[in-house]
Amino acid sequence: MPVVMGGKGRIDFILKKRPRHLKKPKRSQRSYRELGADAAKFKFDDYTSYCGWQLLLKQAQEKHRLPFLTVEKVFQGFEAHQEIWFREKTNVPDVPRAADQWFEDKTSELGGEGGRTLSLDFKKEHKQTVKYLKKAFGRRSVDTVTHEMVEKYLKKAKRVDGKPLSQQTRKSRLTQFKMFFNWCMNPKARLD
Repeated sequence: MPVVMGGKGRIDFILKKRPRHLKKPKRSQRSYRELGADAAKFKFDDYTSYCGWQLLLKQAQEKHRLPFLTVEKVFQGFEAHQEIWFREKTNVPDVPRAADQWFEDKTSELGGEGGRTLSLDFKKEHKQTVKYLKKAFGRRSVDTVTHEMVEKYLKKAKRVDGKPLSQQTRKSRLTQFKMFFNWCMNPKARLD
């Protein structure tokens, strides 16, 4: 690299090629102009992957008529699907399926405690309990429901008119839930 003395004692370097550190900002500026602010953050390979994802996302939005679908929602759905798949693979039922089976078992002929047939009032109460279980825990698997979830549901549950549940109603629902989860630990019928 030749050195030339400049005016006033200054040393000037004569460069045949532009240094790399000067090329990079120019390249970034060009990609920023051509591809936009978001794409300028990516390297070219990353950008092509990004464009591929965007194309697939747009196709999914059009096909399923979900204009607000995002990549984050796709991954959340994938995780939920993985959880359901794992649950099916391990044969742990979800709450709605187990609740329906419990109701069927309890209301069957001689299905009550001590081998008795339940009265219509008890059958109605069990049917309501199944409704409350489905509302409270959704599609969670039975083994993922915790004591804290039950407490949280009982604190937030309201009557039809919007007022909080009475202490007696909470106690009654807690007893019904306890019967259900005890049955889940030792079901008489197989949960298919």
